[in-house]
Amino acid sequence: MNKTVKMKPGTVFCVLCQGVVSYKKEEVKRFNDHMNIEHGAYHNLRYILAGCLMNSEERNIVAEIIEEREKVDDDQAEVVNNEKEVSVFDKAFPLVKDGHEENFAPAIVTISEMV
Repeated sequence: MNKTVKMKPGTVFCVLCQGVVSYKKEEVKRFNDHMNIEHGAYHNLRYILAGCLMNSEERNIVAEIIEEREKVDDDQAEVVNNEKEVSVFDKAFPLVKDGHEENFAPAIVTISEMV
């Protein structure tokens, strides 16, 4: 069941404390004061305000997008961690076997392969 609450004009619900906070589009001072005094928040207030202006469904969608991105980032980090680490020097001057175990020869590498 989706519960919708009517807000008094010129107010928003605070996503941090669920309190009613005074807010008008061109006047964010009261909202910022609430964040500073009640929550000790001084940074990213526009982002917090955006969360206050979203409904619950919109906040959940944003959270799901970020969670999915974290999963992709974790998967990519896992691939990197499973690969052998190669130094910048080794990328610039890789050695390849010339058919004999003890003989190595420098490989010719293009700059695009180094990145």
